[in-house]
Amino acid sequence: MRGVHSSLPLRLTVSALLALVCVTWATQVQAQADGPSFAIDVGVSGNNSLNVETVEDCVEVQTGDRFLVDIVVRDITDLLAWEIPLDFQPDVVHVVGQDVKLFQQANEGSSVIDLSNKLPNDSGFHELKAFDSADPQAPDSGTGVLARVTLEAVGPGESPVRFGKRDIDSDGRLDRGSLIRNVDAEIVGDINDDTFFDGEEDDALVVVDGDCPGETVVGEAVLAEESTGDQPQGGEDSSVPWAVIAAGAGGLIVIVAAAVFALTRRQKRRTV
Repeated sequence: MRGVHSSLPLRLTVSALLALVCVTWATQVQAQADGPSFAIDVGVSGNNSLNVETVEDCVEVQTGDRFLVDIVVRDITDLLAWEIPLDFQPDVVHVVGQDVKLFQQANEGSSVIDLSNKLPNDSGFHELKAFDSADPQAPDSGTGVLARVTLEAVGPGESPVRFGKRDIDSDGRLDRGSLIRNVDAEIVGDINDDTFFDGEEDDALVVVDGDCPGETVVGEAVLAEESTGDQPQGGEDSSVPWAVIAAGAGGLIVIVAAAVFALTRRQKRRTV
């Protein structure tokens, strides 16, 4: 009987830890699901400032082509200022053009200021930045093309085009990443308190002089000198990303296993 009673505190402690971790993880996942999200769309046909067609995550181009890529925002509320870094392979593509006065400038009364990096950029890391300086304020809500970027294919190969992140001083905390502020100057989508956006960000792939992988959604390149025009809005899938769920489940298993191991060792020391 003494063995049964002595194991009760261990079971209760583990159950409490499990419940706490589950609640914390579920809260973070729900926050990502309910908040805004971003995507890199390499098939921009049909997109405009306030409408987005189906986002395509791979495009095939030829060396020498200049083509358009959209930074798409979904379900944002009261956007005032933002900065989004892009990662790319500089031996495959360069950034040669940008327009950040689309989604925000579409709102009547807006006055958007572009603070992005200078062009052309062949460094492999390019920061897009803008804020709406309107007085009175004219914050923006909804879904649309936040920025349109012109890339130039400079050599054969594959270049992921990603939402960039940098830990410059190697201290384990990000120094560069997507940073979003609303009309109240509050940081949007920061779950882990590092100031940077932690919600859904979908990357893309550019293939120069080759073929996209079979599992990607292949888009047709829109060359920079061509006009995309205005098209009706298309539907988007805003479901919770399974990668987030898998990562959360993995973290949960590790935490609970560590707690059980530590408490079991402590219980054994008491009974010896």
